[in-house]
Amino acid sequence: ASFTFTTDFPSPAVPTVQTAWDSETGATALRITNPTAEGKPEVVSNSVERSIDNGVTWEIVAGEVPAGGSITDAECLSNGTTLYRVTATTALPSSSSTTVSVISDSQAMWLAGGPGFQTVVALTWGPKYSTSFGLVNRTLAYFAGRTHGVELAGRQRQRQISLSATLLDSSV
Repeated sequence: ASFTFTTDFPSPAVPTVQTAWDSETGATALRITNPTAEGKPEVVSNSVERSIDNGVTWEIVAGEVPAGGSITDAECLSNGTTLYRVTATTALPSSSSTTVSVISDSQAMWLAGGPGFQTVVALTWGPKYSTSFGLVNRTLAYFAGRTHGVELAGRQRQRQISLSATLLDSSV
C-alpha cells in the first residue's frame, strides 16, 4: 500500500530589515528584526543573500545570522542598487523571506587592509585602476620537427590589480 500526503508547517512572521549605506567604509549595514506573533513559530536563524543584477542571481552573504542579529556587507555595490533577501527559518523547518534594496551613489573606491580588513580608506579623488589576467609560468618551447613553438603553462591563474588615487591627509 502507498499513501501520498502533504505536510504544511506554519511559517514564521516575515522579518523586517533596516539598512544603512556607510559612505565612510563603502559597506552596507543590515539589522534584522524577527517579530513574534500569536500562532507563529519562533525563528531560529536568518540567512542573507545579495543580488547585484536585479534578482537574476543571488549570492549568500551570511548563512546563520541569529534572530535579531545584524551584519555588515563590504561587497555591496558602491554605485547602483543592491538587493538583499533575508530568509527567517524555524526549527520545523519552515521559512519566510523579504527583499529590500539599498541604493548607493558613490564614485569612490575603497581599499581595505590590516587584521580582518578593518582598516578602510576611501579613494575619492580620481581613482584609476587596471587589471591584468594570465597564466602562471607560461613559456614557449621549441621541439624538433615543429615549425612553430608550443606554449606550455600550468593551470594556475595570475591576477594583478593596480590602483592609484590622490589621498589627502584628512582621509588617512
